[in-house]
Amino acid sequence: MSDLNQVQITARLTAEPRYLEKPTDKVVKKMTILLTACNYRARDSETGRPRDCATYIDVNCYGVLAEFARDNLHTGDPVFVTGRLRTSRWVGKTGQREKVVMDCDLLVKLNHVKVAKAEAKI
Repeated sequence: MSDLNQVQITARLTAEPRYLEKPTDKVVKKMTILLTACNYRARDSETGRPRDCATYIDVNCYGVLAEFARDNLHTGDPVFVTGRLRTSRWVGKTGQREKVVMDCDLLVKLNHVKVAKAEAKI
């Protein structure tokens, strides 16, 4: 049931957007990778005191969303993102690796009014 795979995050960019263009047979695929951090507070199990934590999520934007991210987003910007989660797998120096990434459907820069929305065609 792919219709149940829908997530929303509010986060800050931890790095400048990384824009890529990949020529294919008929079109040039555009993609921007956003590195985001979702911050929260948790209680330290040893000391019992609250501490700041972060979950880091790579967000992949395609097409119009990739161009929007490239042109409008910078390190530290707060964003609201909706999309789908998937597992990315690859072979690294230490063997098989994997991580959860988010494919973006909607991207909003929170400190401005600009909004980009598109259907992700992957």
